[in-house]
Amino acid sequence: MTTFIPKNNNGFEWCHFDSVYFKGYFYNSDNKFYNETDAISVFNKITCEKDFMTILNSINGVFSVVIIKNSECFISCDITRIFPIFYTIKENSITLSDDINILKDKKNNSKFDEDSVYAFQGFGHTLGKNTLLKNIYQVQSSEYLIFEKNKMKSKGFYFSFGVKNYSNLPYNHYKTKVSQIIENTFIRLVNSLKGKTAVIPLSGGFDSRLIAVMLKKHNFKNVICFTYGKKNNIDMNLSQKVADSLNFKWYFIEHTDKLIEGYLNTDIFKKYCNSNFHYSSMLFLQEYFAVKYLKENNLIPANSVFIPGHDGGALGGGYLIKTIPLQLKSNKLPNSIYKKYAYAKSISTKKEKCLTEIETTLLDFNHNYKKLIFQSVYEDYVTKEITAKIIFNSSKVYEFFGYEHRFPFWDKELLDTFKYLPINYKINKKLFYDVLTDFFNLYNLNFQYEIRPSLLKIKYQNLKKILKPFFPYFILKNKLIKNDWLNSEKMVLEMENSLKTNNINYNAKIKTFNEMNIHWYLYFCKGLIKK
Repeated sequence: MTTFIPKNNNGFEWCHFDSVYFKGYFYNSDNKFYNETDAISVFNKITCEKDFMTILNSINGVFSVVIIKNSECFISCDITRIFPIFYTIKENSITLSDDINILKDKKNNSKFDEDSVYAFQGFGHTLGKNTLLKNIYQVQSSEYLIFEKNKMKSKGFYFSFGVKNYSNLPYNHYKTKVSQIIENTFIRLVNSLKGKTAVIPLSGGFDSRLIAVMLKKHNFKNVICFTYGKKNNIDMNLSQKVADSLNFKWYFIEHTDKLIEGYLNTDIFKKYCNSNFHYSSMLFLQEYFAVKYLKENNLIPANSVFIPGHDGGALGGGYLIKTIPLQLKSNKLPNSIYKKYAYAKSISTKKEKCLTEIETTLLDFNHNYKKLIFQSVYEDYVTKEITAKIIFNSSKVYEFFGYEHRFPFWDKELLDTFKYLPINYKINKKLFYDVLTDFFNLYNLNFQYEIRPSLLKIKYQNLKKILKPFFPYFILKNKLIKNDWLNSEKMVLEMENSLKTNNINYNAKIKTFNEMNIHWYLYFCKGLIKK
């Protein structure tokens, strides 16, 4: 017996008809927009694995789907994994839900998997299909699962950045092609909004700026921009300049101590923790206060759609050079990933176990990964693990407060193009930035003082990251506070006080704000935060 128990309907609602449950939206190959019952009608035609794969490979969107027909069950999440699905197999039955707490409580799966706990402490997310709870698993980014008679029949991933060869087409060919695809992407985006209000978290960076520029270019008028953090930070000044130039309404939400104070003890924040991080992803606070403020002060309409710049940096090649050694061998992949993304001191005693788990995850993504270009395998791993579980999962804050979202940079047409892009076009996000700056020129939004970091500077920054664990604690703390444009120090102080109030011993010399977020959330999951 297979049972699906949907619960989360904020922002996007689960639609159900006959044997199909669907949440989200997509375009078909003719750019026709599907959501709700229209989307269900497409998936309702599935009778076998071949049908399922044909549809998954032909659509372009953000969705999760569960189909229960007779003795078979078909399940998939899109590339963002923004609508996660969890499952447990117990007593000859499969139970699925979009809320891991349902599986935890109804199926008495409350035991923590200690290996997953160590991985979570080290990386800020669990690895692969694992969650913090034993015997409860998650459907991963672009993964599909097919069960028959309560047993796994087939599984795989319908999208991968891993490739055998990069393209050898000339630079100008790709520059023209990417420009046209961005146009196509925003035509789709504008059509999907259907007159709703677009809300842009506008930073000082290029990704969110492109969203604002393209909405202006396509004459979309219902636009509100906002920026947040400490007063007079770089993002604040740049974003206001962009919004003013495009004649878009702009708000700044200042992260004052008063705005943040006492947040941990509120019922709404506890609900946020329970519904958004699924015993799988680290606690995310960056936009929580700003979105809450916008809603409570009626600064945006109820039909608002948030459009963040996730994850333009990764799409353009942000993981290359900054994270991926250009001379990379397959047997070094797990260690390279570990060195870059693990808080080594937190899990150093479990390093070998973590390396084994990373290797297992790489093999799960593609058991022939050693035959692919290693940099592309690295990109595939990071986008499925870091981008999906941390970056895109952070956008659940919009759903939590009742809003939809769109992710133009993760449009499948763009992904399919960039994954074959030669490495030298991606280094320092060269082609990506060249295309974006051409669009910015339309509105004089290329600012002279915006200088791309040189490769030498990037390598210098990487060297500092390697040496960082060896710096004295007071130096690290001072640097952390100096660069704290979000007022994360105040957020973390609240967590430290919470741990003390609950008589929980913790490492008082945590060197990043994220480490404290991870630390506090683990104790919250274990039910040790009582007051």
